[in-house]
Amino acid sequence: MNTAEKMLFLNSQLMLLSLDKEHNAKEIIKVSEELAALQRQMMEKANAAPPDNEEISGFLEFTEKEILKMPKAFRKKFRIQGCTVSARKRTTGRYNCSYELRYAKKPYDKHPISASGRTIPEVKARFIEKLNNYIPQDIASPTPSKNFHEFAMFWFEDFHAAKVGNKTYKNDYSLYCRHIKTRFEKYQLDTITPIALKSFLAELPGNGKTADDARSILNQIFETAIVLGKLKQNPLNFFVHISHERENGIELTRDEEIALLTASNGTVYKIIYAVILFCGLRINEYKTARIDGDFITAQNSKRKNGKYDEKKIPICSHLRNIISEYTELPKRHEASIRKHYKAILPIHTIKDLRRTFSTRCVNCHVEFYAREKFLGHSVGKLDKPYVGNIDEYLLAEGKKLDNWYSVPQNYPKKI
Repeated sequence: MNTAEKMLFLNSQLMLLSLDKEHNAKEIIKVSEELAALQRQMMEKANAAPPDNEEISGFLEFTEKEILKMPKAFRKKFRIQGCTVSARKRTTGRYNCSYELRYAKKPYDKHPISASGRTIPEVKARFIEKLNNYIPQDIASPTPSKNFHEFAMFWFEDFHAAKVGNKTYKNDYSLYCRHIKTRFEKYQLDTITPIALKSFLAELPGNGKTADDARSILNQIFETAIVLGKLKQNPLNFFVHISHERENGIELTRDEEIALLTASNGTVYKIIYAVILFCGLRINEYKTARIDGDFITAQNSKRKNGKYDEKKIPICSHLRNIISEYTELPKRHEASIRKHYKAILPIHTIKDLRRTFSTRCVNCHVEFYAREKFLGHSVGKLDKPYVGNIDEYLLAEGKKLDNWYSVPQNYPKKI
């Protein structure tokens, strides 16, 4: 007799006993207990876990809220496909189970996305996270071409732009278009020979700086091509290129400083030259310079990737005497500043004012960290002294420049 038949038999027997007026109470209790025990047995069997390692396969559907967390390019296709992912539930006991999701439709058929978790919300969250972070190989960024010009454009946009400032990028790209592109545009990377490069660099106009800059750009392009497997050897390594000697400029003497300020007396150029000379500004930084209490504040033009950074240079006594009547600094076009300056000091460039400031900072014993902050150079954390108030520290170092004309003219060879 199976369980169902036994239960039917006990039910009928209990009914007959209850109809019998002379029934035995003990018999009714006995049958009732057997029936209750049988019912408990059937309930436990119904609620029992499936056998160990049993797997149940099917599909798991995602809600619209969950779909919005997926990549934008993926959503439309996913909705068309029914918003479902292949799912598998694996049970390893009464209370232990796990879920596994797997998506292998195009373009993920070669590199499927899979995720697992102990609960459905957990496995869904992991699947969405992997979907957002996963880039299958067949839909990754296209491999750059072996054509020199196409690879050069790839290098400019994906590598060079992230390394240099906007001005440097524009100058390098302009030089590339003027000289390099016109010569090697139709070449393949591996067909450019050392002889062709040597001849090209030798023919470039200028005093040698153009050739140095062009070689630098070419070298970076070739080295990137080697790293990406587009080229085996750098053709520039097969010959020696002699770089031209760059002129670092000449510091102004005290007499030249006085001559510059005297010749421009009564004009706005005196203010401009004094600010550049006594603050060490680059000429393109002067247009952002302003009087800020005890400081001249200007934007540092050497910060990359559009990062905004201001530098503050204390106003020394010599500069204070010259700009005492001004609340705002006068502005002039860079070309006009250079032209007026060259008429007074023909053997100097405007950069020599900044070099003079740097030299005088050394001669006046301005600390290294403060000097680098004034000039707008990058200073490592290890070089930074402990100071309670950076402005007070810079002002204290700036006061040393009040001795500008009292220090000996023993210029160091290198700064």
